[in-house]
Amino acid sequence: MAPIALHPDALISQILMASTYPLEVIEADQWVKANPTVTGDALAAALNGQSWDASVKSLMGFPAVLAMLSEKLDMTIRLGDALIGQQKDVMTAIQVLRTKAKQAGNLTSTAQRKVEVQSTGGTQTT
Repeated sequence: MAPIALHPDALISQILMASTYPLEVIEADQWVKANPTVTGDALAAALNGQSWDASVKSLMGFPAVLAMLSEKLDMTIRLGDALIGQQKDVMTAIQVLRTKAKQAGNLTSTAQRKVEVQSTGGTQTT
């Protein structure tokens, strides 16, 4: 979980869902690399013609994340398997890593990133 734990929650959810489609992740990464100038409306139109899962398509706006998932395929497959079989453990592991990062001073708000800690039902989410 460490390579993804400090991303925003919305992106983590897309990463985790996309990890259950590893072959589509590879295809999408190859497509992005083959079409680096396709952006904006042209990208949206091009994605309509692809049969990839919506979570994979959503990562097209994050080419570095998509490349990491494609290049570290073993990790991606393990993420997907863990999400399917141990969803609660995955979410707990992410929160543990975030807590450790915050305690070490590595998870702070900056001009580019706002870190919020929320308590829900006795647990904290970052």
